[in-house]
Order: sequence, then structure tokens, then C-alpha cells
Amino acid sequence: MTLFPYSIRIASTLSILFLTGSISGKEKQLEADTTKELQIRHSMLGFRDTLLFYTFPDQQAVLRIDISSKDITLPVTGIVYLFPNTTTDEGIKKWINNQHSDGLFPDIPSPDLIHKLPKGICKAVATKIIGEKKNSPNNQIFTDQEVMIAIKAHELQGQFKLAPFKDRSGIFIPK
Repeated sequence: MTLFPYSIRIASTLSILFLTGSISGKEKQLEADTTKELQIRHSMLGFRDTLLFYTFPDQQAVLRIDISSKDITLPVTGIVYLFPNTTTDEGIKKWINNQHSDGLFPDIPSPDLIHKLPKGICKAVATKIIGEKKNSPNNQIFTDQEVMIAIKAHELQGQFKLAPFKDRSGIFIPK
């Protein structure tokens, strides 16, 4: 698969943004405290970095938070995805499934805007060890931890405003 078509789509989207302003015509208000969250900590191969997907159905938007277990500081990053206003809840659910699973759904919506949150917006602020678990494919021992994350407010003018929030999640850390 080549990155060329994707690059053209992004370039086209950016051109449209600069010419017309907001993709949807209205700035989206993203408040994670009032929306659904899907937590992913397992893959077909066992434990993985934690993914959190916050869906904003009335806004046709998704916030993806990644918590990495590869570093003891538990780096946290985030990406906001804005979809066309015609995107259905079912379409977004299928898109989310394809982001962490086996790509089961071939006909999924494509986001109009993909915005990586700047460094420092997302942070792990506290952890608590819950226990230990064995990863079945290789029998490696992991600590099961609760992690508190804090997301600062962020705005992409004319596109979206992300309200600040805190949340708790889980993460498996290799011993």
C-alpha cells in the first residue's frame, strides 16, 4: 500500500480548510466527560498499549488517546478525528473497530480532519498497581495498573474545542 493517495487526500483537505474555514461549517464542541469511552488493552497477541476512544456522536468526532507501556513515564498522546456531518454512529463504530482490530469492515468513513494534539496536552498523572497477570501467548508477567490521565483544553480554531478532562484507565506494564 502506498502513502501517495493518503497524502493527496490530506493536501486536498488542507486546501479546502484554508479556502472555506471549518470542514463542517460549525466548530465542534468536544466534552469527553459527557460521552462514551471504549478502552482497548488486549489484542489477538495479548496485552498491548492502552487505547481510549471517546466518541462524540452529535459532533461526528472521535478522540483517540494512546497510553504507552514502553516507557515507565507512560507517555500519553492524543488525536482528534473529525468526520463528515453525514457520518452515522454505526460508521464511526466500524471505523473504531478497524483502528485496533483486524480491519473487518471494508466500507468505513474517512475522517475529513486528523489533528494530533500537541506535546504536553495529554499526561499520565498518577498510577496504582492493581495486581499481576500472565500474558497467555508468551507467559510473560505484567503488572496491571490503574492510570489517571489528564487532558488539557485544546482548540483548533474554526474546527473544534476540546474541553479539559481527567479519566481513569488501565494499562499492562511488562515486568
